[in-house]
Amino acid sequence: MQAQDRTMERPESPAASNRESFDRTVEQFHEPIRRLVFRLLGWRDGADDVVQEVFLSAWAAWPRFGNKECPGLWLKRIAVNKCRSRLRREAVRRRWFNWLIASSLGEPAEAIEDSLAARERAGRVRAAIDSLSHRYREVAVLHYLEQMDVTEITEVTGARRNTVEVRLHRARQQLKERLSDLME
Repeated sequence: MQAQDRTMERPESPAASNRESFDRTVEQFHEPIRRLVFRLLGWRDGADDVVQEVFLSAWAAWPRFGNKECPGLWLKRIAVNKCRSRLRREAVRRRWFNWLIASSLGEPAEAIEDSLAARERAGRVRAAIDSLSHRYREVAVLHYLEQMDVTEITEVTGARRNTVEVRLHRARQQLKERLSDLME
């Protein structure tokens, strides 16, 4: 866990839904949560909207937030869930859009999706991370970019330790394959 996650003061009581306490939390964690969201979404447009959704959800749940956990982990869990939701919505939209184009042009939807994905990739490392499936990208971002250990990742994602370790191993393999020329 990063130092700031541990040092944040916890709300004084269960009724700590006061604005000051929440404002301090937002001030302390806005940039780390923004960075996490951008990384999990592959630096897509709309990531700032997701960050805003994270803090709106946190504000709504603030009265229920107790002394049980660090606010940094709590906010990261909200951010991971919001990113998962956004990625699911985008996948549905992409499939629908590809189906529409394919039905009007007579091209297979897979070919259209491949060409769109190829044009989106700008930087090699970003592209490699972005090309991972969301479950692998999630653990890779949390481990390598957010510097979280496996135990912390299990807390944030709600996945079992073994699942996190397997996903992290597979993400490493895929990144190694995609970036092999950079490692020479």
